[in-house]
Amino acid sequence: MKMRALVRTTVYDLLLLVLAFVGATYLRYGDLTTNAITPGGVLWPILLTTLAATVIGSALSAAMSATAPPRPSYNRAMVMAVLVFFTEAALIVILRPWFSRGQLFFTAVLWVFLVLWSRWAVRRRPWSERAVIVTAASDLVERLRKVPHLRIVGVVDPSQSGPITAPPLDTFIAIDLSVPWSQDVTRFISAVSVAGRDVRAFTQVYEEHTGQVPLSYLSEGWEIETSLRRILPFIPLKTAADIALALLTSVLWLPVLLLTALAVLVVDGRPVFFTQTRVGRSGTPVRIHKFRTMTPRSARPPTSRATTTRGSPGSARSCAATASTRSPRSSTSCAASSPSSGPGRSG
Repeated sequence: MKMRALVRTTVYDLLLLVLAFVGATYLRYGDLTTNAITPGGVLWPILLTTLAATVIGSALSAAMSATAPPRPSYNRAMVMAVLVFFTEAALIVILRPWFSRGQLFFTAVLWVFLVLWSRWAVRRRPWSERAVIVTAASDLVERLRKVPHLRIVGVVDPSQSGPITAPPLDTFIAIDLSVPWSQDVTRFISAVSVAGRDVRAFTQVYEEHTGQVPLSYLSEGWEIETSLRRILPFIPLKTAADIALALLTSVLWLPVLLLTALAVLVVDGRPVFFTQTRVGRSGTPVRIHKFRTMTPRSARPPTSRATTTRGSPGSARSCAATASTRSPRSSTSCAASSPSSGPGRSG
């Protein structure tokens, strides 16, 4: 189901790209007969290059969104557009086809607009995916039954014995990796996987459709960590994309950072940055740096709380209140602990 949805989305994006290319050609040159649409035209190579870049960018964005439900989203559309841009630039450098900067600019603007519009149109239609869940967490299953985009057609207890009916063809299997399975359930999951069916981790499905992670699954089990790493192949690509985008957009955000640092320094003094060690992925400590928004501990004014240590004003006031409301015995005890009372002196 997921592969079919990705292929369908890619085909739609290619058709929209051709439409945007035709529109941009008309806007740039005023006609369609002598430039790009007819085979052999001067813009025909750049059209094929743009189509190839779109296919490559769509494949990369699909790999980077491996854990998302099979539904077009605005975030993946923008990631795909950025990847297509870099792929197109690389192909132009390698293949060196003739192109017009204005025509490519109009194509990019029209195509991004059409892609976002298509996502908006698709997301307006009701949709849902069907699942068979292998878990004993009945409370979590009931929570999933209430989400709008998931239909649970069956629940298999991990300790179940006996033959298990094959799941329908239009469903995927969500398996709970935190509990042991019986022999028959293990055979069922193995058969489903060998048959090429879509098998996902139960925690992944729960997080996708509810936006939450069950607290009972936040453990240090190696099997859960391994499964999540297996289904998150986009992490290296995402890191590379983050670094590339940060470098390319540095001319925009570096002045903002400098102005922010100057404002913190002028208004509140040093230090400008707040640093702290926190726990990162796989339990690795990471050092974070951000602009300081709170007063440093060393610059805080001393508090005026009354203490209750021996010999303090707070202690004297407490004893005075006790002497006025309690028995003489309590007054004697307070007098013994007051600063004016010492060994050899009596009240």
